[in-house]
Amino acid sequence: MIITKLSHFSRYVDLNPYFKDLGLFIEESDMSSFQEGPLDILGEFLYGNCFRYVADGTTGDFFEGHHNYIDVHVVVENTECIAVTSADKVVVRDPYDVEIDAELYDGVAEQVIQLQVGDCIILFPEDLHQPKIRVNDLPVKKVVFKVAVF
Repeated sequence: MIITKLSHFSRYVDLNPYFKDLGLFIEESDMSSFQEGPLDILGEFLYGNCFRYVADGTTGDFFEGHHNYIDVHVVVENTECIAVTSADKVVVRDPYDVEIDAELYDGVAEQVIQLQVGDCIILFPEDLHQPKIRVNDLPVKKVVFKVAVF
């Protein structure tokens, strides 16, 4: 897991072959103008989704994990918390579903990170996480990029 400012994302481009393309996309885009929905960047290797919602979760409701993709969460409007934990702190709730590349877990949060506008968190397959934890009643606009694990 890496927590950083979006403006520092370029420091991490050597960690994955598709991070360079994501970095260029980030530099060239005004994410505040994105409409809700999918973002096709490099097909199944690199894509995103723009979301708008009121975060209503409480810490520890569930955790999710992915096998084939790295998540890069970017908050565009408002504030959101994300809880993270490790595999030894959870039990499987819903087994891995290859179609959506997700497995759900019940467990205990090890850390809760507050993301504000301009922040991003890079979550690798071993970083089990729970997004959408309530901070306030205002809508959150967020982009989640999915980067293929090579």
